[in-house]
Amino acid sequence: MDLVNQQQDRVVRALEQTFEKLKSGRELRALKAKEYHCQARCYENERISEDQLEHCANNCSMPVARFINFVNKEYSGVVERTNRCGLQCLDAEKDRLGSKFEESQNISFSKEFQSCVTRCIDDCLNIHMPKTQKEVQRELAAVKID
Repeated sequence: MDLVNQQQDRVVRALEQTFEKLKSGRELRALKAKEYHCQARCYENERISEDQLEHCANNCSMPVARFINFVNKEYSGVVERTNRCGLQCLDAEKDRLGSKFEESQNISFSKEFQSCVTRCIDDCLNIHMPKTQKEVQRELAAVKID
């Protein structure tokens, strides 16, 4: 199953690059700056109680926290899709080999299995990942902090 590990490594690298690009991007930095300015205004307001201060500061951080949760959920979906690639291709291999599958478990998987996994991961990275990135960018643009 070395091929599956190689393919999973491709997915991990793609996700890491995507997260790094997102974290270092202007939009997220600007959003975080707004969050901190909002929190600073809470702390500068000497007329509010300690409870109100905590509530105010938490309200400032909620939009960013919701966005981060959204990002995690969206990219978890991509990871789930890629995880299913191996299972789908394994099922196809079982169907192809029928009763011979049990005997062949100790041998390396066929070229059909390997190309199935590669094709499936390619689809995830080339089709689903860009769609997810667009959704994340759309969500990021919609985040508002007062």
